[in-house]
Amino acid sequence: VKAQATATALPMLAPHLAEQAYVLSAQNGLNEIAIAETLGTERCMGCFVNFGADWQAPGEILFGNRGAVVVGEIDGSIRPRTKAMHEMLKLFDQGSVLTDNIWGYLWGKLAYGAMLFATALTPDSMADNFKDPRRFVVFNRLGREVMAVARARGVTPIGFNGFDPACFMTGATKEAARASIAQLAAFNSKTAKTHSGIYRDLAVRKRKTEVDPQIGIITTLGHEAGIAVHVWVDETRPRNQGMLTAFELAQHGVPLSMFGVLSASIMLASAGSGFVSGRVVRAIGITRAPLGMNRLPSCVTFDSGSPSGTMRSSPGTIVTRFQSSLALASFS
Repeated sequence: VKAQATATALPMLAPHLAEQAYVLSAQNGLNEIAIAETLGTERCMGCFVNFGADWQAPGEILFGNRGAVVVGEIDGSIRPRTKAMHEMLKLFDQGSVLTDNIWGYLWGKLAYGAMLFATALTPDSMADNFKDPRRFVVFNRLGREVMAVARARGVTPIGFNGFDPACFMTGATKEAARASIAQLAAFNSKTAKTHSGIYRDLAVRKRKTEVDPQIGIITTLGHEAGIAVHVWVDETRPRNQGMLTAFELAQHGVPLSMFGVLSASIMLASAGSGFVSGRVVRAIGITRAPLGMNRLPSCVTFDSGSPSGTMRSSPGTIVTRFQSSLALASFS
């Protein structure tokens, strides 16, 4: 079940659960929140997985590589049922971990996952994306923003398979972040699964990704934790997605501004290392043109006062055309 289908699937599943039964989510994202809200915290067990696999066809699954497998209760306890589930998971991977901090692993994967969403905007492999020094600015910023929200919510993130949360915390050096990203490049260079599931959703299966429940939720959770967030949302494309995004954000009380649909094309510049007035707003976009030309995700930094403010860029930046729905989240 993809993360966006969790809320729909739970009411269908609930009548079939035995009295002592529980649901374990081995999905990407923070599905445990939705499961606990619908079924109750006692009927939810947390799980984190990072092995590589792809659905190829009915009955055909590509197992790309081994990776972290972790199980734990969402309240941090260790119970007989948690130990029993751990033993079952060890049948799949002998190195499976039993933890009292499953949220730490889930938030660590959320930061890594945010980076994978960026890699999906180019046709390059995950490893090649992480190896490219020009893309460091994107991965570094994404990692730091997710870690900032995790810490604001009282979570202590835990590393795995090359991702080191400490390298993206407040005060961590760029050199430390580069070292962690280099480790991610090394880890992903040894898998038969060369591209993320997000890339396959976009380029192969032509379907909606998990961006809303995996990445969009970070904005809401950051707002709830007291982080100053303001989201700029464009008007309509695709399929009124901008308006739907604005509606959902407004339901959660997240400050936002709508602006008119982008004209035929708007020139955006890769923002390098620019910080404007102490605030950074970044967007990652891709169209068919940059896919064939510069093969880079594009970033843009705006003055914080207005989405139409001066765009800042640095020498040697990549200029691309952006023709899709745009939502820019500003984290103070």
